Amino acid sequence: MIRSAFLLTVVALAASTPPADDDLATRLAAVAAEEVEAQDEIGLALAVDVGGELLLAEGWGYADVGARVPASVESSFRVGALTETLLAVAALRLVEAGELDLDDPVKNHLPALDLGDDVVLVRHLLAHTSGLPRLEDVLAVPGAADAEPGSDAFFAALASLALESTPGECFRYSDADTLVLGAVVAGLVEGSVREHLERSLLAGLEDLRYCEDGPPIEELAEEGHYVGGEFHEHFEHAAPPHDARLLCATVLDVLAFQRALVERELLDDAGWNLLTTEQRLADGTPTDYGLGVNLAPLADAECVSYGGAVAG
Repeated sequence: MIRSAFLLTVVALAASTPPADDDLATRLAAVAAEEVEAQDEIGLALAVDVGGELLLAEGWGYADVGARVPASVESSFRVGALTETLLAVAALRLVEAGELDLDDPVKNHLPALDLGDDVVLVRHLLAHTSGLPRLEDVLAVPGAADAEPGSDAFFAALASLALESTPGECFRYSDADTLVLGAVVAGLVEGSVREHLERSLLAGLEDLRYCEDGPPIEELAEEGHYVGGEFHEHFEHAAPPHDARLLCATVLDVLAFQRALVERELLDDAGWNLLTTEQRLADGTPTDYGLGVNLAPLADAECVSYGGAVAG
């Protein structure tokens, strides 16, 4: 059985009061319902916050098509790369505390990741401008698939590959950036990265948790998955980021995390500015990306966003 489910939260950062259009929630709900109907086997949960007021929180379709379980604001979704934004916030909290410098060479924290003359900075990891290859390429190196992600053996395999580009010269998303960042953070916090995230960022968010700690969620579809409306054969996912396993969440707890971030409960003004300042390449080209969030405009409006997906 092919199953698809989506979780979406929207926080209106610029608005201090709800919009004058009282029908906005109705129109948004209609768009969501139309999308679910058009996609057929899909589930969607949507929460919209404007000026601190919950404008809309609703689910459509199915969280589990096979079992006919309706999607709702209480449905738990695999949020994939959203984990990376939490890890970025954890790293910036260390910057605020003076325990980490964005311009530290990564090799100062991870000697096993010896890239020769290429100098990757912590900033490059957060901005996805390191030039590091993707994890799927690393795992193709003999012996790498059997090495624990974040181990010296794993980093030796990573270092054996040529960089895709000179650090700072090209924006290219790489899950290896997040894995390496997780290893850097792991060396600076008490306990594991997972324990650190649970203690410092997830406390009080009951339904934003590591997937294995929540209610059982069915395995991915055996036959395959859809991407952009096209069917693809099932594939094995690369190893998750080092000690920062994928999270599951309800739409309301993702919204609670966003509120805490926007209201400076997780980062101070300086940390927020670091997170949301657009990074530029060495030649000055803007990237539409900050240090862990997407800054691409939405319908010509300023937007701070992040996302993630697990195909299934």
